[in-house]
Amino acid sequence: MIEPLWTQGGQGVEGWREAPLGDLVIHIIEQFHMPARVEMARMETLVEEAVLLEGAAHPGVLAVREEVGRFCRDFRAHMALEERSVFPLLLAAEAGAGRMSPLWPRPEDGHEAETGLFRQLRDLSSACLPAPGARNLRARLNSSFRAMEKSLQIHLLLETQVLFRRAF
Repeated sequence: MIEPLWTQGGQGVEGWREAPLGDLVIHIIEQFHMPARVEMARMETLVEEAVLLEGAAHPGVLAVREEVGRFCRDFRAHMALEERSVFPLLLAAEAGAGRMSPLWPRPEDGHEAETGLFRQLRDLSSACLPAPGARNLRARLNSSFRAMEKSLQIHLLLETQVLFRRAF
């Protein structure tokens, strides 16, 4: 899923290979972390609306709410870890401390978990959300899921294929 983005230029991903790490970190935070927080809040709001309006008639929406909650909780923690620990260490290394230690836990390991969780969430949303009588709500929720997925793909690509490869 991520490879086609890379081969198609990944919406400017290639241009970040030579950019200063500090600029790339700022770009990731401003263009991916901050918008992801906004989109997660939107997803949570929409799924709560679905539970309130459709939960009694379609109990599968409760499972979607649980998955949205798990995804958002885990991804917020992942971004906080990067912002508070990983990114500052990368920037310190760029400023003169050399490359990061190969013993450091590789941040991209957490990306596999987030990608898997998001796939599970997408599958659940397709299977559980009611289509009849809730088309507009379902469309908004699916639009939110697609926006998060697209952003997440590029975000993870920038980190794993550019930022972390340069630092480790």
